[in-house]
Amino acid sequence: MSFFPISSNSLEILAYYDIINNNEESFALYIERGKNMKVIVCELCEGREFAKQDGMFVCQSCGSKYTPEDAKKLMIEVEGDAPASAARTGAGTNTDLERYLTLARRASESDNNADAAKYYGLAQTEAPDSWECLFFSTYHTAMQTNIAGISSAALLVNNCLNSVIDLIANSTPEEEKLDAARKVASHCVVISQMLFNAAKNHYNGIGDSIRSNYTGEYRQRASAARLITDTLASLLEAHFGDNPDYYPIIAESRKNGFDLKENNGFAFDNEIVSIEDLEKIAKFDPSYARTRAQGKINAINNSVTNLSNSKQSNGCLAALCALGSVLFLILQLVLGETGYVYGVLICAALTVVCAIPKPKSASKLEKDKKEIDRLNANKARLEKLL
Repeated sequence: MSFFPISSNSLEILAYYDIINNNEESFALYIERGKNMKVIVCELCEGREFAKQDGMFVCQSCGSKYTPEDAKKLMIEVEGDAPASAARTGAGTNTDLERYLTLARRASESDNNADAAKYYGLAQTEAPDSWECLFFSTYHTAMQTNIAGISSAALLVNNCLNSVIDLIANSTPEEEKLDAARKVASHCVVISQMLFNAAKNHYNGIGDSIRSNYTGEYRQRASAARLITDTLASLLEAHFGDNPDYYPIIAESRKNGFDLKENNGFAFDNEIVSIEDLEKIAKFDPSYARTRAQGKINAINNSVTNLSNSKQSNGCLAALCALGSVLFLILQLVLGETGYVYGVLICAALTVVCAIPKPKSASKLEKDKKEIDRLNANKARLEKLL
């Protein structure tokens, strides 16, 4: 910790002193002009004792940190030797809520999740009906999770969304609602992708020999992560679905959930869910829905073609190997080199015979027909999106 005079524009610190308190050094900075002086006052706790640490001014009362530029803005003029604990007076007085929000937003912008969660939580006690305080205190808490807590963090965010969107819809000035919804949606996309990617990367990093043991755990985490934007999209649609201004926000939320489902590394348990998602997206972003639907239609066409042209294997490869081995031994023992040649020719003939596919059995035909019918039904739904 260092102590030295500081100058700022025409304002010059003419005196400074060290205060020893419980073996911790601190100092009060002030500028003296006759009987008046300027002091730095913390915007959160109104404390006036600061320590200079790593180029930052640190409030010794609450730990808030300020750059020299920010500290200069916090200087106020007082008369005489005002005590360090004196309250801020005059123009520019902030309420507790304003101070908490200032610190919370500053921490949020610098990705300081711990401080952002702390100050938004404090702000929420002053403004329980603030969507911003509720959402961002939850968001920044969830952003501090680890791999084991991915599902819990995702559900924490997901479970606050109903109240957050209700506050935006019913307790927020009309001119602020769209921007509020946009902020919530963009941060939901960020955290859902972060949690999803963390879960996927962790799963892919597990050794091949044991990875399958953790498949269920991975799918649970991935599902929880993508549920965030699915839930948000449903809530936004319920409250604002008739307002075209909100269409891009709803679409981005829906598309994020859809893309995460497509990229989880597993085929859908139910392809119908995929089609239903595209049908929901189509109202808000028809171009995206058409493009993705066409891709799925192309894949269905390929599958139907393969199923229609496939024939049942003859299934005699194992018998060929066994028979060929016996023939080789017998012919070589009896005929020597000539027997070897005969053995090769016989095995070649057996290979040709086994390569000829036999007609599908009745059960195989029925199974393939059901699969083709299912694919064509899905294709018919997708074609409505084109």
